[in-house]
Amino acid sequence: MKFAIKSGLFIFILLINIGCASKAPDTYNGASTNYDADYFDTNRSIEFKYAFRYLMPPLERDKFENTLKNSNYKSNNWTQKMQSEGFNALAISATGTSALSGEGQAAGLALSLVDDYLSGRSEKQRFSYMVFSDEWLDSHVQDAEEAHSIAREKTLAALHETATAFDYKIVCIANCNERMPTFELISTNQGKYINQFHPEKLSLVLYLSELEKIESDATERKTFSQDSNFQAKYWEIHVTGNDSGFTYVTKDVPGGTTGIYKQETYVLPTTDYDINQTPLGRKFFRLLSSKMTNWVVADIRGNYELALLNGELYHPVNMSSAKSFNGARTKEDN
Repeated sequence: MKFAIKSGLFIFILLINIGCASKAPDTYNGASTNYDADYFDTNRSIEFKYAFRYLMPPLERDKFENTLKNSNYKSNNWTQKMQSEGFNALAISATGTSALSGEGQAAGLALSLVDDYLSGRSEKQRFSYMVFSDEWLDSHVQDAEEAHSIAREKTLAALHETATAFDYKIVCIANCNERMPTFELISTNQGKYINQFHPEKLSLVLYLSELEKIESDATERKTFSQDSNFQAKYWEIHVTGNDSGFTYVTKDVPGGTTGIYKQETYVLPTTDYDINQTPLGRKFFRLLSSKMTNWVVADIRGNYELALLNGELYHPVNMSSAKSFNGARTKEDN
C-alpha cells in the first residue's frame, strides 16, 4: 500500500510539471532577465539548511537530520551569532566541543557530518511544503481539518493581497472550495505596464495536501518555531503563463493521492512557462512568501534555481555538503 501511495504521488507530481515549459518568454522587455545573486550575502543558518534539506543528496540529508535530532539546538534559544555560524554551531551543540578541536575529532556522528563531503544529485529538484505555527494561524487548534481550513483561507488571503499589489485580481475557474482549486490572475491596470512584462492573464493552481500533526519533540519545533503544531508535505502554489491564452483540461487525481487532497479530479491549464522564471514572478513570490511564514519552496531544474523562505529568494549553493550548503540572496536588476 505504501508503495502504491508513493507511486501515485510521483505520477501526480509529474503531471503537475507537464504543463510547465522550462523557458520564460521574451514577449516583453526583461521577461527572462535572470536574478542577481549576492554571494557575499548568504544564509548559512541551520534553519535554512533544514528547510531546504531535500536539495542535499539523501545520505547527506540523513546525517544532517540525525545530528540535528540528537542535538540540543533550539531556534528560539540560540543567539543570532550561533545561527549565522550554522552547521559548525550545530556540531558544537551536539558534541559540546568545537569540530576543529582535539575532542571534536573524536566526536563521532557530528564530526563525520561536518567533515564529510558527499557528492551527488539533490534528493529532490522541486518541492514546496509548509510548517504552520499557531502565531501564523492566529489560533491554537488541535484538529487537523480545522487547521487546514484556517491555513487555506490564510493562504488565499495572502494571494489576494499579493495579486492586488501587482495589479491583478483573482478569479476562480474550478474547484473553488477544494484543496486543488484553479484560478486566473487578471490584470486590472494593463495600461500601466506598457513595454513591461505584465501578462494580461496568469494561471494559478493550488495543491494543498492534508496536514500532519507535529510531535512535541519534532525537529520542526527546534528549527522553525516552538508553537508549530501542523505541517503539510505539499503546499504548492503554481503561477504560470501562456501568451497564447489558457485552455483547461480536467484530469483524474491518481488513486494514491485522492486521500491526501480529498478530490477525484482537478483542472490543469496549458502553460508555457513558470512565472518564477521572470523578474515579475520572483518579486511576486518574495512578497507572497513574506506573508506566509515557514512556507518553503525550492526549484533547481534549470537556470533559475531558487530557494524561497520568509520573504527572501535565494540561489542555493554547495548543496552536496551540509557543512557548506548556503543560500545567496538574490535581487532583481529592474
